[in-house]
Amino acid sequence: MADKVDIRIMAHKSRADNVQKLLEALSLPEAAVTWDDRKDGGDALYTARKAWFAPMPKGCTHRVVLADDAETCEGFREIVEILAANHPDDIYTLFQQNALIPGAPVANVCSKMVYGVGIMLPKDLIHPIFDEPIRPEDDMSVTFFAYARALRILTPMPSIVQHLQMPSLLGNALGITSASYTRTPKQDWTSKEIIDI
Repeated sequence: MADKVDIRIMAHKSRADNVQKLLEALSLPEAAVTWDDRKDGGDALYTARKAWFAPMPKGCTHRVVLADDAETCEGFREIVEILAANHPDDIYTLFQQNALIPGAPVANVCSKMVYGVGIMLPKDLIHPIFDEPIRPEDDMSVTFFAYARALRILTPMPSIVQHLQMPSLLGNALGITSASYTRTPKQDWTSKEIIDI
């Protein structure tokens, strides 16, 4: 069966080594990377929008955009296909800082916000969100859009993406990490049950 979820990586050349690791881990071609083509770089929203607006392969219903400082769990591609099929209209933040429910018995938990390290959107939401972003950050633009339209944000539990501790490209403090992430998550991803907290 053809993939329904297209995966892209938004990247800066200084993180090329980790981008290569992601490509290998996910068996993606180099063409899956959207590079920041500005001479001096800058805010992430520029590259994020380029990644979201890249041509969508025929037959795909969703897109995942990963940051260049992400790590993905084993079976990531299979997991996002299941999540997209089970909850096709929902927004997914694939990274969650806190273990919202340690040892959560189901795969899907409602989240209050979206984290830019890994986001999955139904393709029909991409242009409404990013044509005129509400906020100067990609993740907060998605979060505020969801609140404005009363859309549900889900997060897999445990998280299937980790935020690696790399020096910030914008001079910020080291980014947050996920308390629930593991390289080999144990969960019944096929369950459609949702916990709302």
